[in-house]
Amino acid sequence: MILKEKINSLYRSYYRLKVKVFSSTKVHEAIAKVPILRGLISYEGNKIHEIMSGFVYTQILHLLIYLDIFQFLKKEGRSLDEVSKFLEIANERSLLLLRGGCALNLICYKRNKYWLTRVGAQIVGVPGLMDMIQHNQILYRDLLDPVKLLHGRSETELSQFWPYVRKGGEKKKISTKVSSEYSKLMQTSQRLVADQTLQAYSFKGVKSILDIGGGTGAFLLAVKSKYPGIQATVFDLPNVINVAKNNHQKIDDIVGLLNFCPGDFLKDDIPSNQDVISLVRVLYDHEDSTVELLLKRIYEALPKGGSLLITEPMSGGSKAMRSSDCYFSFYTMAMTTGKVRSFEEHKVILLKVGFSNIVKHAVSAPFITQVMSAQK
Repeated sequence: MILKEKINSLYRSYYRLKVKVFSSTKVHEAIAKVPILRGLISYEGNKIHEIMSGFVYTQILHLLIYLDIFQFLKKEGRSLDEVSKFLEIANERSLLLLRGGCALNLICYKRNKYWLTRVGAQIVGVPGLMDMIQHNQILYRDLLDPVKLLHGRSETELSQFWPYVRKGGEKKKISTKVSSEYSKLMQTSQRLVADQTLQAYSFKGVKSILDIGGGTGAFLLAVKSKYPGIQATVFDLPNVINVAKNNHQKIDDIVGLLNFCPGDFLKDDIPSNQDVISLVRVLYDHEDSTVELLLKRIYEALPKGGSLLITEPMSGGSKAMRSSDCYFSFYTMAMTTGKVRSFEEHKVILLKVGFSNIVKHAVSAPFITQVMSAQK
C-alpha cells in the first residue's frame, strides 16, 4: 500500500512537470533550436491542427459526394474546365474543391486532369458507403452546439431519424415511410459489419439463428451465403418486417431464404430453441437498463448451451479508440438513448444475467465492428 502511494505520488509529480514544460512558450522556443526535438514538436503541432481541421475535411468529402464529383471522375480523368462546367461554378471555386480532394488523397492531379485515387475509388465502389457518409450530415447538425448536446439540453435530429429508440407507445406511431428510410440505411451499411463478423465467428454446426433487430435481413443473408443450411429468422418491429418482406418479394433469388417474426424485443415473446441469437449493432443504441432487460430475456429464451453473438462498435475502455470513443460515442449520445460500451462493460452485464464463457473475437477492422460471444 505504501509502495503504491509512492508510485502515485511520483506519477503526479511527473505529470505536473510534463504539463509545465510543454505548456511553456520559452521551452518551445528553446526546443525549436534543436533539430531532433524541433521535429517532435512540429509533428505534435501538426496533430493538433489535424484535429482542429477535421470538420472541414468532412465537409469537403460531403461536397465531393453531394455534387457527384466522384461519379463524374469514375470513367476518366477530367480537366478543371470540364469539372467547372459540370458543377456550373467558376474555375476558381472548382479548383478549391479539387485541391481539397487532392490534399485528402481522394483525388489526384496528373497529365493536366483530375482522377480518382484508390481511396476515392473505394468510396465509389463500396456499396452504401456514400449513403453512410451523407447520413453524417444529420450528426453534424446535432453537433452545432456540442455543449448543449453534452448536457442533454437539445432536441436532436438523430433521435427522430432512428425512431425505434423512442419510448413505449411512440414506437407504434412509426410510419412505413420512416421505417423504410432507416431500414435502407441499415441494410446498406451491414455488408462491412457482416464481413468482419463472419471472419471472426464461425457458425459451423449451427442449425438455427435468430437475429434480433435484424432489419431487412442483410446480416442473415450474408450468413446464409456462407452457411446455406442454417435456418435463419429475423425478429424486428412489425413495420420493419413489412419493409423487409416487400424488399424480398421484389428479388426472386432471396424469396424464402429467411423467416420473419414481428415483435418488440422488450415486450413480445422471443422465439426459443435457437442455437444462436445475434445482436448486430443493437445494444449500443440503448441505455443500460434496456440492455440488461433485453439480455435477460435472450438468456431465458436460449436453450442450455445456446450462444449469444454481439457485433457492434465497442469502446476501447482504458485504451480509447477514435472510431468508437469519438465518433460512435457522440453519435449514440445524439440518439439520446445510446451508449458505446467496452468489452468489459458488456461482460459485466452478461455475467449479471447469467451468461458464461464470454469471449472477444479478433477482427481485422475494429473501427467497423467488434465481435464477442457468450453461452448459456
